[in-house]
Amino acid sequence: MRKGLTILAVLFIILIMFGEFILPGLVSSTLKTRLSDRLATHDVVVSLSSTPNLLVACGRVDDLQVITHSAKLGEVYVAELIATAEGVQIDMLQLLKEDVLEIQSAKSLKLKGIVTELNLKELISRRVEKLENVQVKITPKEILVTAGIKVFGRMADVEMTGVVLEEDGSLYFRMSHLRARNAFPGKLSLDNFFGDIQIVKPDKLPLGAKFESVEMQDGKVLITAGR
Repeated sequence: MRKGLTILAVLFIILIMFGEFILPGLVSSTLKTRLSDRLATHDVVVSLSSTPNLLVACGRVDDLQVITHSAKLGEVYVAELIATAEGVQIDMLQLLKEDVLEIQSAKSLKLKGIVTELNLKELISRRVEKLENVQVKITPKEILVTAGIKVFGRMADVEMTGVVLEEDGSLYFRMSHLRARNAFPGKLSLDNFFGDIQIVKPDKLPLGAKFESVEMQDGKVLITAGR
């Protein structure tokens, strides 16, 4: 009888130790792997805690923070992406068995991202392949893009202005003005260049977040989302 009680006590202690010290690290590591795949970056830091930590076994996380750099958000890489959440319920069976991250509910969840001039330059260069030497300048009022394009062996200058905005759940770079200089008259059509560039499609933000605001500042665009 006494031996059986001793074994039960030891097992109970092991369970407590596992829940308090090992399980949070295991879940953090699994979250890191899943988010690294989703955001196409290896620079992911995940921290989580509950009181007691044994609640993590049930998928209950009191505080969750994720910090990433050079992460892919839709079609654009962001310099930094930070997620903070409280009162999170994670489907642990999906996460540990099938490696699928599903947040069933959250008391609060916020995402904050920074898109730099370099990030936008890479996006525009990739989406509009004929442009060369793309340069981007972001101000609180507008985004100025300058580039070159070859027309019959001669380099013409292209200048466009626009903004980054959210519309119907999507994030866009919307052009408002486009002109070309030093081109042969009638030899350069700008129709194929003018238009919206969709950056993030609806329902493609991580952790089930939705866009809340987009703010252009000197040298960067700040994006916030939540759920």
